[in-house]
Amino acid sequence: MERIYVDKGLKSYFMNIYQYIAVNLALAGAVAFAVASNMTMFNLIVGTPLFYVVLFAPLGIVWYMGSNLQRISVARAQGLYWAYGASIGASISSIFIVYSMESIVRCFFMAAGVFMSAAIYGRFTSRDLSSMRSTLMIALFGIIGVSFVNMFMNSSSLQYLLSVAIVVVFTGYIAYDMQQLLAIYFTRQSDNDVEKISIMGALHLFIAMINIFLALLQLFGDRRRR
Repeated sequence: MERIYVDKGLKSYFMNIYQYIAVNLALAGAVAFAVASNMTMFNLIVGTPLFYVVLFAPLGIVWYMGSNLQRISVARAQGLYWAYGASIGASISSIFIVYSMESIVRCFFMAAGVFMSAAIYGRFTSRDLSSMRSTLMIALFGIIGVSFVNMFMNSSSLQYLLSVAIVVVFTGYIAYDMQQLLAIYFTRQSDNDVEKISIMGALHLFIAMINIFLALLQLFGDRRRR
């Protein structure tokens, strides 16, 4: 009987990434719910300049981690990763006020289904997805540009198209990132490198998951009656 070789280190590597994502999703959800449940806290964040700190802090964290990953310790990378999740939770807390709990849960599981499908494809496909990088990057910049324009136009039709585009583009990013994480695993230099790569990979995938979830909420979420 032929034996199938299983790289236990590789399995542990991806399980670690998934655990990071799951815990940060729980953290973001808990922070979002806590802020939305306390109107004093909610008004402090949303109704003051503190909102801009919460809004732009995740961008600063991503930039800092991406620029300094090789120099920072594993503990600092973990701290920044959890801080990212908490700040995202605070910035999206209004979803619990705008949308019904049932539709939030439904859209989260839809997003989880999309995430798992793309992750499995990226992990096991034999197709080289590296050529997708430039296309995804161009599409992402297009989404950012159109989103900025729509802030002034406030077009519901354009927002619908943007939400669809976000789901498609970030689904592509999940598949691409999974394949890249697989390739990086075999070129790592040390256990410290593996842990920091796991954290950074989880961050990229977490960002994709959150964006897909919010886009699906825009598309299928049931707004609360005022």
